[in-house]
Amino acid sequence: MTKPVLLPALVRARVAWGLILPDWVVVLAQECDRTSQGAAAARLGYSGTAISQILNAKYNAELTAVERAVRAVFMAVSVECPVFGRMPSSQCLENQKSERTGRNAHVLAACESCSSSLPKRG
Repeated sequence: MTKPVLLPALVRARVAWGLILPDWVVVLAQECDRTSQGAAAARLGYSGTAISQILNAKYNAELTAVERAVRAVFMAVSVECPVFGRMPSSQCLENQKSERTGRNAHVLAACESCSSSLPKRG
């Protein structure tokens, strides 16, 4: 029995997404091809299954948080924080995660009203 050929992540994404392939999905696929799907997933804080579903355009949840994570971690996007000023988006995401544990109500309120705020997970 022959082993199935695994297509590169970028090829799978292009086939699945077609003409509407977002730039951040291209970057995610390239990172998966450069390292591995598991490594990319770990850096983003998602499961390998979630990354596979995203690449194959079958992810049945909101993509906003994933897109922001990809832009922050792999695309070095920066944002304007209403509290701390200009910062890397990856730092913004880390701040949001830590502030949602209730450490600083002032910063949390600013995060929740900011356009860079992640949607709350239900």
